[in-house]
Amino acid sequence: MWRFAHLNATIDSKTTEQRNEQVGSLQSGPKLSSSPRPRYPKRSVLLPHRISRIVTLMDTNIAAVARQLCICFAWCGNRVTSVGKNDDIAITFRSRELATAAQRVFPESCFTNFSQQVVDRFREFTDERESLITAPLSVINAEFHRPRSLLMFKWQCSLFDGAATIASLGFLNDDYMPPWDTWLQIVETTSEEPESCVLISWVPEPIGPYVNAGIIADPAESMSWCSLSSAGRIVPHGWGQPWGDDFGDR
Repeated sequence: MWRFAHLNATIDSKTTEQRNEQVGSLQSGPKLSSSPRPRYPKRSVLLPHRISRIVTLMDTNIAAVARQLCICFAWCGNRVTSVGKNDDIAITFRSRELATAAQRVFPESCFTNFSQQVVDRFREFTDERESLITAPLSVINAEFHRPRSLLMFKWQCSLFDGAATIASLGFLNDDYMPPWDTWLQIVETTSEEPESCVLISWVPEPIGPYVNAGIIADPAESMSWCSLSSAGRIVPHGWGQPWGDDFGDR
């Protein structure tokens, strides 16, 4: 069993070799619930080549995603500039104020089946986050169009093996779930498979290299960067593919 020690990492000053040396000593990211994890029944996992074929997003309300990004950006506030310097990346974007609401959305983490109840509870989650915002919202079009700003996660395809926790310095937890403060929208896909949904979340710019590492570490290729196309649709960049100079554009 891996043993982890607490790590405070300064993101913008770490070389790849330094990060690789320190990753092994990272404390694992927190779970949605502090209670002992139940024994879930075994389930089949979609193979990577099937994921890339079946995930085609239905029409997405771009304005709704953009609004949630503004709310998310306002909620995270100064934590974006301080992350990795004085804080643990694993807990920085997992606020106590939203932990209970997040637990209701995914009560069984990546084993939560997609349903209308999940959609309704996710709406309750975003409403609660918005109610906590005290400052006026700012329009952040540049952030919406920034490379590596949006991450798409097909949670029911997760192998829940914890590999991404180490690679991402805890930003992604053992089930590959991104931190709840960054969640933007749950989107249905056009598919005959039961796992016909994805979670779209925001990735702060300093965290991009570490999410890239998490994507590479994921054998199920359940994650993809995504962006706004010229046709005004959110499209995947490539399942299981990193994006950026730190790992080479594919």
